[in-house]
Amino acid sequence: MANNFMINERDVRFVLFEHMKIEELCKHEPFTEFSKEEFDMILNEAIKFTKNELAPIHEISDREGAKFDKGRVSLPSAFHSAYQKFSEGGWIAVSRNPEYGGGGMPTVIRMMALELFEGGCVAFMIYPGLTHGVGHLVESFGDDEMKALYTERLYTGVWSGTMALTEPQAGSHLGDIKTQAVPVDGKVYKVQGTKAFISAGEHDLTPNIIHMVLARIKGAPEGVRGISMFLVPKIRVNPDGSLGEANDVQCIAVENKMGLHGSATCQLAFGENNECLGWLVGEPNRGLIYMFQLMNEARISVGMQALGQASCAYEQALAYTKERIQGADVMDRKGPSVPIIRHPDVRRMLLTMKSTVEGLRALLYLSGLYYDLARIHPDEQERERYSNLLEILTPICKSYASDRGYDVLGLAFLCLGGYGYTRDYPMEQFLRDAKVTSIYEGTNGIQALDLLGRKVFMKEGAAFKALIDEMEKFISAEKDTKDLAPEIALLKEARQVLKEVTDFLRPLRAEDPAYFNLVACPYLDCLGDMVVAWLMLEQASIALHAIKTNPPDQNFYQTKLQTAKFFARKNLPIAITRLQTIRTPDRTPLEMNEAEF
Repeated sequence: MANNFMINERDVRFVLFEHMKIEELCKHEPFTEFSKEEFDMILNEAIKFTKNELAPIHEISDREGAKFDKGRVSLPSAFHSAYQKFSEGGWIAVSRNPEYGGGGMPTVIRMMALELFEGGCVAFMIYPGLTHGVGHLVESFGDDEMKALYTERLYTGVWSGTMALTEPQAGSHLGDIKTQAVPVDGKVYKVQGTKAFISAGEHDLTPNIIHMVLARIKGAPEGVRGISMFLVPKIRVNPDGSLGEANDVQCIAVENKMGLHGSATCQLAFGENNECLGWLVGEPNRGLIYMFQLMNEARISVGMQALGQASCAYEQALAYTKERIQGADVMDRKGPSVPIIRHPDVRRMLLTMKSTVEGLRALLYLSGLYYDLARIHPDEQERERYSNLLEILTPICKSYASDRGYDVLGLAFLCLGGYGYTRDYPMEQFLRDAKVTSIYEGTNGIQALDLLGRKVFMKEGAAFKALIDEMEKFISAEKDTKDLAPEIALLKEARQVLKEVTDFLRPLRAEDPAYFNLVACPYLDCLGDMVVAWLMLEQASIALHAIKTNPPDQNFYQTKLQTAKFFARKNLPIAITRLQTIRTPDRTPLEMNEAEF
């Protein structure tokens, strides 16, 4: 079951250079030393690395998986070689601070690379992905000594990292965590407790694993206000950076999962012998605030996991439908058998996949661009605006992308028919590996509550207004574009209905919180459809202008135009209708008693 990795390089370049115009970032520090040519070179190198190093271990990650024995986890030998090359290539921290071994590239370039790498072998990418996040936590919130000891070693892959939040009894409700931290000396504490579902919690890729652990200092406030963050190394680190003695961190179990077999999902016991030392990160009782940096980055990365696999699966399904001969053309029943791409329903599935993948690519790359602009834009108000836009897009990137990406995988699976159900092709592994994207880093239901319950109304609705204004700018700019008039009219109608429904829901946060929570998921889905339709229609406008110049790849732009129109026509009417149903409350799920389910 080889993963014959495929990517639409032309569309990736279109999004980066024609839609996002990322070379404009090079006008501002810290990106002035880069150029479009260098960004293009990074794309070529990422494609080469994925094809040569990651795609070949896709099947191995599933077949061999992570092996647990007496508290230790061993990974496939192929993972070790890939991890070494990944680290040496600077891919872990390609967009991080060069002072600590990072590549200094824009985050949008990291988004591009992630799409490729996740499509190559998503289970492998869990390890460097979490390591990147932990390194950034140390850089952002650690003191000078902690930064000097850990950041570069994490960014360069010498050590790896995890985030240890979840506990068996608490699940996603972090306010209920029971892990304790008892002061020893200064910022050193003894940590004791059990954490569950810890991705990459134990393995043999690196000699040390740095755990970022949420725990409660004795006497701290109840709930999330009393949570602190501690850096807990698997092996204690001496002041000179050398490794000391084991730190009383034990892996007591590894989950037997539906997919992602190469990613060790561990249950960890901290301080069973009362000898686990943790170093306080930042200030006491601010741990969850700090951890949200990593969680938000991870949520967008989960969206990239879904996109990477969906993108690769679509390209493989497309190739299969061009080669698979079966059945006569519907317009010539007595004619010879034809490739199944000639059958109308297969074409429907292919265009649904194509438009979804291209829309998700635009959405997720845009999140990277907003991240960059929120840091480097010379105008303070603009930095705030881009930060707000990133805030409101984050739950959409995680939830909408994981749900729609999984839909793409299901259609790719169907395009292969019975062969999709076999291990002769990678589709069934894609499906198993990708299902978790709707669950971890906060289930998609939690993302919807975050979007509607917090992001839409935060800062007196500043983030929501910024997003609505971006759509309005496009609608106003293209009001005279006849070739897109029906689709822009749909977007305009959807935008108006969205505003009305949001105003309808505003007072229900306090007056009817049960119904408010009930409609959070459909609200997120509708907003996701609208954002992606807006981005696809922006791409269609670019394509229209390009077509007039008669470029050599005219067919690409014509296809881009058709794909965008299809997405808008297919999804916006449904979004409008679903939004309208929110205003006509159906409280049935709330009114049924438990025996009726």
